[in-house]
Amino acid sequence: FWATTLSSNHGVHILPEHIWKDVDPLEFSNHDIDAGLPLGTGPYRLVYASPYQKIFDLRPDWWAARTSFKRLPRVERIIYVPQQEESQAAQLLLTDQLDMGFIMQVLTLENVLERNEKVSTFSGSDPPYGYLDWCPIDLSLNCSEAPFDDPRIRRAISLSVDRDKLVQLAESDAGVPALHPFTPYEWFAPFIDPLDEILAAKGYGTHGQSEQVAPIMQGIGYRQDEEGMWIDAEGERVEISMYVPQWLRPYGPPLTQQLREAGFDASFDTSPGLATLAQTGEQKASLGCKGPSGVRGMDPFVMLNVYTSQYYRPTGQPVPLTSTTSRWRNEEYDRIVEQTAPLQVGDPELQRLFLEAMEIWVDEMPDIFLSQLIIRYPLNNSRWTGWPSQDDPYGFPHSWQWELLKTFVRLEPTRDV
Repeated sequence: FWATTLSSNHGVHILPEHIWKDVDPLEFSNHDIDAGLPLGTGPYRLVYASPYQKIFDLRPDWWAARTSFKRLPRVERIIYVPQQEESQAAQLLLTDQLDMGFIMQVLTLENVLERNEKVSTFSGSDPPYGYLDWCPIDLSLNCSEAPFDDPRIRRAISLSVDRDKLVQLAESDAGVPALHPFTPYEWFAPFIDPLDEILAAKGYGTHGQSEQVAPIMQGIGYRQDEEGMWIDAEGERVEISMYVPQWLRPYGPPLTQQLREAGFDASFDTSPGLATLAQTGEQKASLGCKGPSGVRGMDPFVMLNVYTSQYYRPTGQPVPLTSTTSRWRNEEYDRIVEQTAPLQVGDPELQRLFLEAMEIWVDEMPDIFLSQLIIRYPLNNSRWTGWPSQDDPYGFPHSWQWELLKTFVRLEPTRDV
């Protein structure tokens, strides 16, 4: 329940009983446009769907407008088209053929902003060109499989990463480095500030500490071969073969280089099929993002809970949640997190237990966080204005969440429609 409802913007799905009561929810498609399905309470209805586009039309009889609870939206038709290759999407934005593009890489987005002054982002035309999501980017390692089952090796890997330089290269100097699983929202500062102190006291920083790697690796019996790669007593290298999804591809080359410079036999692969193997742990190293962290109104229990042993699965079995790929277990950590469950934000005991749990987490380093995820949507003002922004943060234009509806309700045309 917490994973699908409390931890995201998807909310509780309230279904019409007269449609769902006599059907098998595992078999029912809820798709019959002529019969008015899917049926919802929003201001738009689906009128056409194909692999090439989906069209939603305004419902003039929308209950919220009829009761004066909300005005009728000015957007009369919404057309979704398949995600384009990034350069094609950029061209469509430059020629004002798209009102809202999909998430873009910084260099492409900067090019669009420079060439079309009508296009903006959540932060206007300024870095970071978007907003912090509650899902920081991490290098996930299978902590139940050698060599990553040794926390000292995980520490050495983490210390070898210069996050400042990594973000500068991968995010074109428009990103935010990360050392832990929590997003630095202002309301979460009472937890994050002392956590940062713990990390600093244990030698972690965003600039990287590669000089600490050799003493750690030598202390556990590793030496470097003729190419400078760490090998164990049997001559086996510490291989870090990473799956990097396409949307994180800019991280692949610089992260691989940093790890290799520190003596780890690193490489990356963007093959889509590896995503499934990352969930089963057979792909032992992968890049992704994990959340929710720091959502307003939530205490840290939700993110702490991600690392409890209840979500452990043996390698070969898929994990129950996409964020629980670490396969790390620590009984003391579990015990502390269990105590935080009933506590409310503002309870001093919650902060004490949070720091106690995170001290174990930092010592064990079950995940290696790299940077904050920044959502960067290009928003075209040629036909519509009133997109959410840092000056008017009434909502966030997440295309895959209910939150996007707020945008459609608020947009105003630039001319009479």
